[in-house]
Amino acid sequence: MDTKSLKPNVFSKVDMTVPITREYRIHGSALPTAADPRPQVYVATIFTSNHVFAKALFFKIIEKKYKIKASKGLIIDCAVVPEPEVKEVQSYGVRFVYRSKKGIHNSYKECRAVSRCAAVDYMLRELSGRNHLKRADVDIISVEMLSKDKLLRGKTIDFSNENVEFPVFSKLLNTKKQLVPADYDPTD
Repeated sequence: MDTKSLKPNVFSKVDMTVPITREYRIHGSALPTAADPRPQVYVATIFTSNHVFAKALFFKIIEKKYKIKASKGLIIDCAVVPEPEVKEVQSYGVRFVYRSKKGIHNSYKECRAVSRCAAVDYMLRELSGRNHLKRADVDIISVEMLSKDKLLRGKTIDFSNENVEFPVFSKLLNTKKQLVPADYDPTD
C-alpha cells in the first residue's frame, strides 16, 4: 500500500511522528579577496526546521567566533544529513547551551529516540514545556549515540534494558449499575 496515497489525518495539522527538526551540514567561508584568495572553509552541523534558519544560525556562529559577517560571507554547501532508513530506538546524549533570565547555562540531557533529529526535537519540546524556553534560546553543542555503559540518567538506564516490559492496561467497565433487570417494565 502506497503511503503517499493515504489522506492525512484531518484532526491534526502537524504530524507529531515526524520530527520538526532536521540536521543540516553547512560549509561556508569568508568572501575571497585579493589579500586572501583562498579563505578558510568552516563546517557546522546545525539542527533547525529549514535551510533558511540553518544558514542564519551558521552566520551567527561564524560572526561570533571568527568575526565574519553574513554580508562578507559565502555559503558553499547546505545539505540535509539523511536520517537512517532502519529506525531503531537508541539512547542519545544531547549537550546544549541555553539562555534564561538568569544567564547562560550549559546542560546535558539523555533520551531514547529513533534518530538524532528525533532526540533533539524531543529535548527541545521538553525544554519548551518544563522550562518555558524557545527554540531560539537553545544552542546544541553535540548529539551522540550512547551505549548502555555510558548512560548517566536513571530513567534512560531503566528504559534501555532489553527485558523492559510495558504494562498493557485493559479497561474494565463497571456496568453492573447500568444493567436493566429483565423483569423491569418501563411503562410502570
